[in-house]
Amino acid sequence: MIKGLMAISIILTALTANGLTIEENLGRGGVNLAIGGEANALFSNPAGIPFTTAKVLEVNFMDSSLALSSDSMSFVKALNSASKSSRDKNKNISELLNKNIGKPLHLSANNFSSISQSEASFSWVVGVLSALDASFITHTGFGSLGAMESQVDEYHALVGAIAKEENNFRYGLSIKAINRYQIAHNYSITEMLEADSIGYYFDNEYKEKKFSMSVDAGLIYHMNENPYDLKIAFSLLNIGDTNFDALGRINETSNVGIAVKPYKNMLVAIDYMDMFDQSNESYVADNLRIGVANKFFKNSLELSSGIYNQSLTLGVKYQLKYFNIGINTYKTKGYNNKKFREYQLSLAFNW
Repeated sequence: MIKGLMAISIILTALTANGLTIEENLGRGGVNLAIGGEANALFSNPAGIPFTTAKVLEVNFMDSSLALSSDSMSFVKALNSASKSSRDKNKNISELLNKNIGKPLHLSANNFSSISQSEASFSWVVGVLSALDASFITHTGFGSLGAMESQVDEYHALVGAIAKEENNFRYGLSIKAINRYQIAHNYSITEMLEADSIGYYFDNEYKEKKFSMSVDAGLIYHMNENPYDLKIAFSLLNIGDTNFDALGRINETSNVGIAVKPYKNMLVAIDYMDMFDQSNESYVADNLRIGVANKFFKNSLELSSGIYNQSLTLGVKYQLKYFNIGINTYKTKGYNNKKFREYQLSLAFNW
């Protein structure tokens, strides 16, 4: 699975920190709490899963994304080439490490496949998530940190959500059964010389596995009489924390959002994530997300922008009948909470 994802990333040449949030709306600032309408909405607010008037079974064969920092693509390709080389391998790896010292080297990929259906005032979604989040930091190889630090988190989850619509309210509940795999290791030059491909860093003897269950809940208030189609949302994610023992935990978060449509095809939304976490004031503004999106050409083209991690985001999405493709750019946080720009490609196919 991981080698397959890596092969895709190398060909494309272009998950967030908790690995369980599908952030495919980052072009519009990552806002989604009060918007919903897609099966993957259950990861931010289970009340946002699709509701349709027809009793139709919807199948999402693929809902995938790949995100890379600007230097990551060239690093991955060069490391793969150096690992496979038989001549001057030591020299090639040493030059690559020195060239990338201090650069944020990060990639994430995910896929969510699901089925969903609505009936009267009730809706449900069942799906399977695979997600990968990898960070690398290179060093000279002579200190205690070794030649390269790495943390690779891989998640495989079976997820389900139900939602109920009553008057102007929608209530949602979701549950996830999660296998988490992690490699957190500082590689020495010797270990890097023994690696025969990039796949080694994603599947080796340092990989650990833990299992956990997660529960989320949410609601959306839809003011139908309002001319601006006002929606107000609240979600409680990872209730009681999602604990993976030695591999860490995903903390419980309380999140609020609001969305309006000032014009027919325009959407404006604001989300505030983890609103009770005031442990470090420097993160308060990072929790605020603002997004604007507008659709053109019979809703087939969407242009979006927003604020995410106090930085500008941009996105474009093209929708055909059963297929859509999107490109986003935004800033994320990595090693020592330093922010850097990433570029994301998303693809979806549903029927």
